[in-house]
Amino acid sequence: MPSLVNRFSSVLRNISITTTKRALLLRVAAALLALITAIDVASTINELHSRSEALGRTYTVVVARHDLPAGHKIVSSDLRSIQLHSPPPRPEVPAHAIGEQIATPVLKGNVVTTRHLGVAEAAIPEGTRGVRVLSNDARQLHARDVVDVYVTLDPERFNGGEPTREVISGARIIRVDRTSEGTAATLAVPLELVSRVAFAAASGVITLASVPVLGER
Repeated sequence: MPSLVNRFSSVLRNISITTTKRALLLRVAAALLALITAIDVASTINELHSRSEALGRTYTVVVARHDLPAGHKIVSSDLRSIQLHSPPPRPEVPAHAIGEQIATPVLKGNVVTTRHLGVAEAAIPEGTRGVRVLSNDARQLHARDVVDVYVTLDPERFNGGEPTREVISGARIIRVDRTSEGTAATLAVPLELVSRVAFAAASGVITLASVPVLGER
């Protein structure tokens, strides 16, 4: 009888040892698998970073989540931001595009620019050229509005003289752009005044004064 008990105890010990070894092997295998996975993930991330660096800097652009028809007022669910390795179309749409109205339809997935927003741009009249000027006043203006244009230059250059001068009167706005640089208006400028307006835009601060037009707006 003691011999039978001893044999049974020996079998149990062997089973226990075998089970322990198997559990240990499983733990070692799991640890090795986790290590290999971590190395593979790190390698993939490094490869992606290398590819990204090779492609150059990235640019954030705003695209349409779905088709945006003309006349639609933009809400947050209409747009999403993505990263591109090529420069975005200019002028791009800034974050404050929410609430703007679509003037030109945008298809799903296409980059939304300020050319799609606001009142559709007016045609450039014959005998004029479109000249783009940056001005905070343009934020309150629209295509087809008529404005007088003033430039304020550095007062030190005038020895006490008036630093603000009229550049052109009665210029019609062709388009209003909202970009990362600020808000700009493209004006229809007579050919003989193009150089004057261009010089003013490059030399000082531009002010746009709205001109009431009988029968419009």
